[in-house]
Amino acid sequence: MHLTAMVQSGDIAPFTLGVTSDADTIVVGLFEGEGPPANAPRELHALLDSGEARRSFKALALTHAHEKRWLLVGLGAREEFSAERARVAASVVKGRARELSTRALCWEVPNGCESEIAAAIVEGTILSDYRFDHYKSAPDGEHGGEEAPPKQLEALIVAGPQGFARATEEAGLIAEAVNSARDLQNRPANDLTPTALGEYAIALGNTIPTLSVQVEGREQITARGMGAFAAVAQGSVQEPALITLRYDGTDPSASAASPTLGFVGKAVTFDSGGISLKPGTKMAEMKFDMSGGAGGGGGDCTPAAAGEARRRDRRDREPAQRRLGQARGHRGCGQRQDDRDQQHRRRGATRACRLPLSRGGRRRRADRRSGHADRRGDRGTRLDVCGSDE
Repeated sequence: MHLTAMVQSGDIAPFTLGVTSDADTIVVGLFEGEGPPANAPRELHALLDSGEARRSFKALALTHAHEKRWLLVGLGAREEFSAERARVAASVVKGRARELSTRALCWEVPNGCESEIAAAIVEGTILSDYRFDHYKSAPDGEHGGEEAPPKQLEALIVAGPQGFARATEEAGLIAEAVNSARDLQNRPANDLTPTALGEYAIALGNTIPTLSVQVEGREQITARGMGAFAAVAQGSVQEPALITLRYDGTDPSASAASPTLGFVGKAVTFDSGGISLKPGTKMAEMKFDMSGGAGGGGGDCTPAAAGEARRRDRRDREPAQRRLGQARGHRGCGQRQDDRDQQHRRRGATRACRLPLSRGGRRRRADRRSGHADRRGDRGTRLDVCGSDE
Protein backbone atom coordinates (compact mmCIF):
# COMPACT_ATOMS: atom_id res chain seq x y z
CA MET A 1 0.00 0.00 0.00
CA HIS A 2 1.28 3.46 -0.87
CA LEU A 3 2.25 5.95 1.84
CA THR A 4 0.05 9.00 2.22
CA ALA A 5 1.82 12.34 1.86
CA MET A 6 1.01 15.15 4.27
CA VAL A 7 0.25 18.59 2.88
CA GLN A 8 0.96 21.78 4.80
CA SER A 9 1.10 25.46 3.89
CA GLY A 10 2.30 28.56 5.59
CA ASP A 11 1.85 32.29 5.01
CA ILE A 12 5.45 33.32 5.72
CA ALA A 13 8.48 34.61 3.85
CA PRO A 14 9.88 32.52 0.99
CA PHE A 15 12.23 29.68 2.03
CA THR A 16 11.50 30.21 5.74
CA LEU A 17 9.09 27.29 5.96
CA GLY A 18 11.34 25.01 3.97
CA VAL A 19 14.46 25.79 5.98
CA THR A 20 12.75 25.48 9.35
CA SER A 21 10.69 22.40 8.46
CA ASP A 22 11.71 18.76 8.71
CA ALA A 23 12.09 18.56 4.93
CA ASP A 24 15.42 17.19 3.78
CA THR A 25 14.90 18.38 0.18
CA ILE A 26 13.56 21.76 -0.93
CA VAL A 27 12.34 22.39 -4.49
CA VAL A 28 12.56 25.80 -6.17
CA GLY A 29 10.98 26.39 -9.59
CA LEU A 30 12.43 28.98 -11.97
CA PHE A 31 10.75 30.65 -14.94
CA GLU A 32 12.64 31.81 -18.00
CA GLY A 33 14.09 35.26 -17.54
CA GLU A 34 13.61 35.15 -13.77
CA GLY A 35 15.93 34.32 -10.91
CA PRO A 36 15.41 32.99 -7.40
CA PRO A 37 14.19 35.41 -4.71
CA ALA A 38 16.74 37.72 -3.16
CA ASN A 39 16.82 35.78 0.11
CA ALA A 40 17.60 32.48 -1.64
CA PRO A 41 20.83 30.74 -0.58
CA ARG A 42 23.82 31.91 -2.57
CA GLU A 43 24.43 28.33 -3.70
CA LEU A 44 21.33 28.58 -5.88
CA HIS A 45 22.65 31.72 -7.58
CA ALA A 46 25.97 29.94 -8.08
CA LEU A 47 24.22 27.07 -9.89
CA LEU A 48 22.60 29.52 -12.29
CA ASP A 49 25.78 31.54 -12.84
CA SER A 50 27.74 28.39 -13.68
CA GLY A 51 25.15 27.22 -16.19
CA GLU A 52 24.55 23.98 -14.32
CA ALA A 53 20.99 25.05 -13.56
CA ARG A 54 18.74 26.03 -16.46
CA ARG A 55 15.28 27.56 -16.63
CA SER A 56 14.06 25.40 -19.51
CA PHE A 57 11.10 23.17 -18.72
CA LYS A 58 11.98 20.07 -16.61
CA ALA A 59 15.69 20.92 -16.30
CA LEU A 60 17.04 19.84 -12.89
CA ALA A 61 20.05 20.86 -10.82
CA LEU A 62 21.06 19.91 -7.28
CA THR A 63 22.99 21.74 -4.58
CA HIS A 64 23.28 21.77 -0.78
CA ALA A 65 22.70 24.63 1.65
CA HIS A 66 21.54 25.03 5.26
CA GLU A 67 22.12 21.29 5.77
CA LYS A 68 19.45 20.46 3.18
CA ARG A 69 19.31 19.47 -0.46
CA TRP A 70 18.03 22.06 -2.91
CA LEU A 71 16.56 21.06 -6.25
CA LEU A 72 16.17 23.72 -8.92
CA VAL A 73 13.65 22.81 -11.62
CA GLY A 74 13.08 24.78 -14.81
CA LEU A 75 9.46 25.77 -15.44
CA GLY A 76 9.87 27.31 -18.88
CA ALA A 77 8.05 30.46 -19.91
CA ARG A 78 5.66 31.82 -17.28
CA GLU A 79 2.93 32.55 -19.84
CA GLU A 80 3.00 28.91 -20.97
CA PHE A 81 2.94 27.44 -17.48
CA SER A 82 -0.30 25.62 -16.64
CA ALA A 83 -1.65 23.19 -14.07
CA GLU A 84 -0.76 20.25 -16.30
CA ARG A 85 2.80 21.53 -16.69
CA ALA A 86 2.98 21.86 -12.93
CA ARG A 87 1.97 18.19 -12.55
CA VAL A 88 4.66 17.15 -15.03
CA ALA A 89 7.31 19.23 -13.27
CA ALA A 90 6.28 17.75 -9.91
CA SER A 91 6.58 14.25 -11.34
CA VAL A 92 10.07 14.95 -12.69
CA VAL A 93 11.13 16.34 -9.31
CA LYS A 94 9.69 13.30 -7.51
CA GLY A 95 11.75 10.97 -9.69
CA ARG A 96 14.96 12.81 -8.79
CA ALA A 97 13.95 12.99 -5.14
CA ARG A 98 13.58 9.24 -5.07
CA GLU A 99 17.11 8.83 -6.41
CA LEU A 100 18.27 11.04 -3.56
CA SER A 101 16.38 8.92 -0.96
CA THR A 102 14.26 11.90 0.00
CA ARG A 103 11.92 11.34 2.94
CA ALA A 104 10.31 14.78 3.30
CA LEU A 105 9.93 17.08 0.29
CA CYS A 106 9.13 20.79 0.42
CA TRP A 107 7.91 22.63 -2.68
CA GLU A 108 8.25 26.41 -2.76
CA VAL A 109 5.30 27.61 -4.84
CA PRO A 110 6.63 30.19 -7.35
CA ASN A 111 5.63 33.79 -6.72
CA GLY A 112 2.60 34.96 -8.66
CA CYS A 113 1.07 31.49 -9.08
CA GLU A 114 -2.52 30.73 -8.19
CA SER A 115 -3.81 27.99 -5.89
CA GLU A 116 -4.52 25.86 -8.96
CA ILE A 117 -0.77 25.52 -9.51
CA ALA A 118 -0.16 24.54 -5.89
CA ALA A 119 -2.89 21.90 -6.14
CA ALA A 120 -1.37 20.53 -9.36
CA ILE A 121 2.04 20.23 -7.67
CA VAL A 122 0.46 18.15 -4.92
CA GLU A 123 -1.37 15.92 -7.42
CA GLY A 124 1.71 15.38 -9.57
CA THR A 125 3.87 14.52 -6.56
CA ILE A 126 1.48 12.04 -4.94
CA LEU A 127 0.51 10.35 -8.21
CA SER A 128 4.15 9.85 -9.21
CA ASP A 129 4.96 8.62 -5.71
CA TYR A 130 2.67 5.63 -6.22
CA ARG A 131 4.10 2.13 -5.95
CA PHE A 132 2.37 -1.24 -5.85
CA ASP A 133 4.65 -3.79 -4.24
CA HIS A 134 2.19 -5.57 -1.96
CA TYR A 135 3.23 -8.98 -3.26
CA LYS A 136 6.90 -8.19 -3.83
CA SER A 137 9.39 -9.71 -1.44
CA ALA A 138 12.52 -7.84 -0.37
CA PRO A 139 15.64 -8.69 -2.42
CA ASP A 140 18.30 -10.81 -0.76
CA GLY A 141 20.41 -8.76 1.59
CA GLU A 142 17.90 -5.89 1.79
CA HIS A 143 16.63 -5.30 5.29
CA GLY A 144 14.35 -2.69 6.78
CA GLY A 145 15.15 -0.17 9.47
CA GLU A 146 16.29 3.41 9.59
CA GLU A 147 19.24 2.70 7.29
CA ALA A 148 17.05 1.42 4.44
CA PRO A 149 16.36 3.96 1.68
CA PRO A 150 12.72 5.11 1.62
CA LYS A 151 10.56 3.74 -1.18
CA GLN A 152 8.10 6.61 -0.95
CA LEU A 153 7.77 10.05 0.53
CA GLU A 154 6.90 10.34 4.18
CA ALA A 155 5.84 14.00 3.99
CA LEU A 156 5.06 16.65 1.41
CA ILE A 157 5.13 20.31 2.42
CA VAL A 158 3.79 23.08 0.20
CA ALA A 159 5.22 26.48 1.11
CA GLY A 160 2.86 29.20 -0.04
CA PRO A 161 0.09 31.58 1.06
CA GLN A 162 -2.35 30.36 3.66
CA GLY A 163 -5.12 30.72 1.09
CA PHE A 164 -3.71 27.72 -0.75
CA ALA A 165 -4.44 25.37 2.15
CA ARG A 166 -7.91 24.27 1.00
CA ALA A 167 -6.84 23.69 -2.61
CA THR A 168 -3.81 21.63 -1.62
CA GLU A 169 -5.79 19.54 0.86
CA GLU A 170 -8.44 18.75 -1.75
CA ALA A 171 -5.73 17.91 -4.29
CA GLY A 172 -4.16 15.52 -1.79
CA LEU A 173 -7.51 13.77 -1.26
CA ILE A 174 -8.10 13.40 -4.99
CA ALA A 175 -4.61 12.01 -5.62
CA GLU A 176 -4.97 9.54 -2.75
CA ALA A 177 -8.34 8.45 -4.16
CA VAL A 178 -6.74 7.78 -7.54
CA ASN A 179 -3.99 5.76 -5.92
CA SER A 180 -6.57 3.75 -3.97
CA ALA A 181 -8.29 2.87 -7.24
CA ARG A 182 -4.91 1.91 -8.70
CA ASP A 183 -4.36 -0.46 -5.78
CA LEU A 184 -7.58 -2.28 -6.67
CA GLN A 185 -6.70 -2.35 -10.36
CA ASN A 186 -3.28 -3.86 -9.72
CA ARG A 187 -4.51 -6.71 -7.55
CA PRO A 188 -4.42 -9.97 -9.55
CA ALA A 189 -7.69 -11.64 -10.48
CA ASN A 190 -7.09 -14.66 -8.24
CA ASP A 191 -6.92 -12.24 -5.30
CA LEU A 192 -9.49 -9.57 -6.16
CA THR A 193 -12.52 -11.72 -6.89
CA PRO A 194 -16.05 -10.25 -6.93
CA THR A 195 -16.45 -11.46 -3.35
CA ALA A 196 -13.19 -9.75 -2.32
CA LEU A 197 -14.31 -6.53 -4.03
CA GLY A 198 -17.54 -6.67 -2.07
CA GLU A 199 -15.59 -7.16 1.16
CA TYR A 200 -13.47 -4.12 0.29
CA ALA A 201 -16.62 -2.04 -0.22
CA ILE A 202 -18.04 -3.17 3.12
CA ALA A 203 -14.79 -2.28 4.89
CA LEU A 204 -14.86 1.12 3.21
CA GLY A 205 -18.41 1.67 4.39
CA ASN A 206 -17.41 0.87 7.96
CA THR A 207 -14.95 3.79 7.90
CA ILE A 208 -17.41 6.37 6.52
CA PRO A 209 -20.49 7.07 8.68
CA THR A 210 -22.54 8.52 5.82
CA LEU A 211 -21.74 5.68 3.39
CA SER A 212 -23.95 2.58 3.31
CA VAL A 213 -22.97 -0.51 1.35
CA GLN A 214 -25.15 -3.33 0.02
CA VAL A 215 -23.65 -6.45 -1.60
CA GLU A 216 -26.08 -8.80 -3.39
CA GLY A 217 -25.26 -12.31 -4.60
CA ARG A 218 -26.44 -14.50 -7.47
CA GLU A 219 -29.95 -15.12 -6.11
CA GLN A 220 -30.67 -11.42 -5.61
CA ILE A 221 -29.20 -10.62 -9.04
CA THR A 222 -31.50 -13.17 -10.67
CA ALA A 223 -34.47 -11.89 -8.69
CA ARG A 224 -33.82 -8.41 -10.05
CA GLY A 225 -34.24 -9.79 -13.57
CA MET A 226 -30.61 -9.17 -14.49
CA GLY A 227 -30.48 -12.32 -16.60
CA ALA A 228 -27.66 -11.30 -18.92
CA PHE A 229 -25.40 -10.37 -16.01
CA ALA A 230 -26.16 -13.61 -14.18
CA ALA A 231 -25.67 -15.67 -17.36
CA VAL A 232 -22.22 -14.32 -18.08
CA ALA A 233 -21.22 -14.93 -14.46
CA GLN A 234 -22.00 -18.64 -14.93
CA GLY A 235 -18.68 -18.99 -16.73
CA SER A 236 -16.72 -18.75 -13.50
CA VAL A 237 -16.73 -20.66 -10.23
CA GLN A 238 -16.51 -17.27 -8.50
CA GLU A 239 -19.84 -15.92 -7.36
CA PRO A 240 -20.96 -12.56 -8.83
CA ALA A 241 -21.74 -9.54 -6.69
CA LEU A 242 -23.87 -6.46 -7.22
CA ILE A 243 -22.32 -3.77 -5.02
CA THR A 244 -24.30 -0.64 -4.24
CA LEU A 245 -22.79 2.26 -2.30
CA ARG A 246 -25.04 5.06 -1.07
CA TYR A 247 -23.52 8.28 0.18
CA ASP A 248 -25.68 10.90 1.87
CA GLY A 249 -23.75 14.17 1.77
CA THR A 250 -23.47 16.54 4.67
CA ASP A 251 -23.05 19.79 2.80
CA PRO A 252 -25.40 22.30 4.48
CA SER A 253 -25.49 24.44 1.34
CA ALA A 254 -27.19 21.66 -0.66
CA SER A 255 -30.94 22.01 -0.97
CA ALA A 256 -33.49 19.25 -0.60
CA ALA A 257 -34.15 19.51 -4.33
CA SER A 258 -30.56 18.67 -5.22
CA PRO A 259 -30.43 15.78 -7.71
CA THR A 260 -29.28 12.32 -6.78
CA LEU A 261 -26.16 11.42 -8.74
CA GLY A 262 -25.74 7.85 -9.91
CA PHE A 263 -22.53 6.22 -11.12
CA VAL A 264 -22.26 2.72 -12.58
CA GLY A 265 -18.82 1.15 -12.70
CA LYS A 266 -18.05 -2.03 -14.61
CA ALA A 267 -16.27 -4.43 -12.27
CA VAL A 268 -15.44 -7.55 -14.28
CA THR A 269 -12.46 -8.73 -12.24
CA PHE A 270 -11.13 -10.75 -15.19
CA ASP A 271 -12.53 -10.82 -18.72
CA SER A 272 -11.55 -13.62 -21.08
CA GLY A 273 -14.18 -12.63 -23.66
CA GLY A 274 -12.78 -12.92 -27.18
CA ILE A 275 -9.95 -15.00 -25.78
CA SER A 276 -9.10 -16.40 -29.22
CA LEU A 277 -8.56 -12.87 -30.53
CA LYS A 278 -6.53 -11.42 -27.68
CA PRO A 279 -2.73 -11.71 -27.82
CA GLY A 280 -1.25 -13.79 -25.04
CA THR A 281 1.02 -10.99 -23.86
CA LYS A 282 -2.02 -8.84 -23.09
CA MET A 283 -4.08 -11.40 -21.19
CA ALA A 284 -2.67 -10.28 -17.85
CA GLU A 285 -4.17 -6.84 -18.48
CA MET A 286 -7.70 -8.28 -18.50
CA LYS A 287 -7.72 -7.79 -14.72
CA PHE A 288 -8.11 -4.06 -15.46
CA ASP A 289 -11.64 -4.67 -16.72
CA MET A 290 -12.85 -3.73 -13.24
CA SER A 291 -11.32 -0.25 -13.40
CA GLY A 292 -14.72 1.40 -13.63
CA GLY A 293 -15.77 -0.24 -10.38
CA ALA A 294 -12.43 0.67 -8.80
CA GLY A 295 -12.97 4.31 -9.67
CA GLY A 296 -16.52 4.34 -8.34
CA GLY A 297 -16.01 2.42 -5.13
CA GLY A 298 -12.32 2.60 -4.32
CA GLY A 299 -11.32 6.00 -5.58
CA ASP A 300 -14.46 8.09 -5.75
CA CYS A 301 -15.44 7.39 -2.14
CA THR A 302 -12.06 8.18 -0.60
CA PRO A 303 -12.73 11.94 -0.41
CA ALA A 304 -15.94 11.08 1.46
CA ALA A 305 -13.86 9.26 4.05
CA ALA A 306 -12.15 12.55 4.83
CA GLY A 307 -15.41 14.46 4.92
CA GLU A 308 -14.75 16.27 1.67
CA ALA A 309 -17.51 14.86 -0.54
CA ARG A 310 -19.96 17.74 -0.93
CA ARG A 311 -22.67 16.05 -2.98
CA ARG A 312 -25.90 15.79 -1.09
CA ASP A 313 -26.78 12.33 -2.32
CA ARG A 314 -25.18 9.83 -4.65
CA ARG A 315 -25.31 6.17 -5.66
CA ASP A 316 -22.44 4.06 -6.94
CA ARG A 317 -23.33 0.66 -8.36
CA GLU A 318 -20.72 -1.92 -9.34
CA PRO A 319 -21.79 -5.13 -11.11
CA ALA A 320 -18.87 -7.43 -10.26
CA GLN A 321 -18.21 -10.76 -11.95
CA ARG A 322 -15.47 -12.86 -13.48
CA ARG A 323 -15.90 -13.84 -17.11
CA LEU A 324 -14.34 -17.14 -18.15
CA GLY A 325 -15.17 -19.67 -20.84
CA GLN A 326 -15.87 -22.64 -18.61
CA ALA A 327 -18.23 -25.52 -19.42
CA ARG A 328 -21.27 -24.01 -17.75
CA GLY A 329 -20.67 -20.55 -19.18
CA HIS A 330 -23.35 -18.81 -21.24
CA ARG A 331 -22.69 -18.75 -24.99
CA GLY A 332 -24.15 -16.21 -27.34
CA CYS A 333 -25.25 -16.83 -30.94
CA GLY A 334 -21.76 -16.25 -32.30
CA GLN A 335 -20.29 -18.75 -29.84
CA ARG A 336 -22.85 -21.40 -30.78
CA GLN A 337 -21.98 -20.89 -34.45
CA ASP A 338 -18.30 -21.36 -33.58
CA ASP A 339 -19.19 -24.64 -31.84
CA ARG A 340 -21.05 -25.89 -34.94
CA ASP A 341 -18.12 -24.98 -37.15
CA GLN A 342 -15.79 -26.94 -34.92
CA GLN A 343 -18.11 -29.96 -35.13
CA HIS A 344 -18.05 -29.74 -38.92
CA ARG A 345 -14.29 -29.73 -38.89
CA ARG A 346 -14.12 -32.73 -36.60
CA ARG A 347 -16.49 -34.77 -38.83
CA GLY A 348 -14.72 -33.65 -42.00
CA ALA A 349 -15.50 -30.42 -43.77
CA THR A 350 -15.59 -31.83 -47.30
CA ARG A 351 -19.39 -31.86 -47.45
CA ALA A 352 -19.53 -28.27 -46.26
CA CYS A 353 -17.28 -27.26 -49.14
CA ARG A 354 -19.26 -28.93 -51.93
CA LEU A 355 -20.95 -26.02 -53.60
CA PRO A 356 -22.50 -25.87 -57.06
CA LEU A 357 -19.99 -25.24 -59.82
CA SER A 358 -20.32 -22.88 -62.73
CA ARG A 359 -20.30 -24.25 -66.26
CA GLY A 360 -16.69 -23.22 -66.60
CA GLY A 361 -15.86 -24.92 -63.32
CA ARG A 362 -17.34 -28.23 -64.51
CA ARG A 363 -15.38 -27.99 -67.76
CA ARG A 364 -12.11 -27.36 -65.91
CA ARG A 365 -12.80 -30.27 -63.56
CA ALA A 366 -13.23 -32.53 -66.58
CA ASP A 367 -10.00 -31.17 -68.02
CA ARG A 368 -8.19 -31.79 -64.75
CA ARG A 369 -9.39 -35.40 -64.56
CA SER A 370 -8.27 -35.94 -68.13
CA GLY A 371 -4.84 -34.54 -67.34
CA HIS A 372 -5.38 -31.02 -68.73
CA ALA A 373 -5.81 -29.02 -65.51
CA ASP A 374 -6.27 -25.29 -65.86
CA ARG A 375 -4.08 -23.64 -63.21
CA ARG A 376 -6.09 -20.44 -63.30
CA GLY A 377 -9.39 -21.85 -62.06
CA ASP A 378 -12.12 -19.86 -60.33
CA ARG A 379 -13.69 -19.89 -56.87
CA GLY A 380 -15.94 -22.80 -57.79
CA THR A 381 -13.00 -24.93 -58.86
CA ARG A 382 -11.03 -24.22 -55.72
CA LEU A 383 -14.00 -25.20 -53.56
CA ASP A 384 -14.41 -28.43 -55.55
CA VAL A 385 -10.82 -29.36 -54.82
CA CYS A 386 -11.62 -29.05 -51.12
CA GLY A 387 -14.64 -31.32 -51.57
CA SER A 388 -13.13 -33.86 -53.91
CA ASP A 389 -13.26 -37.51 -52.87
CA GLU A 390 -10.21 -38.39 -54.96
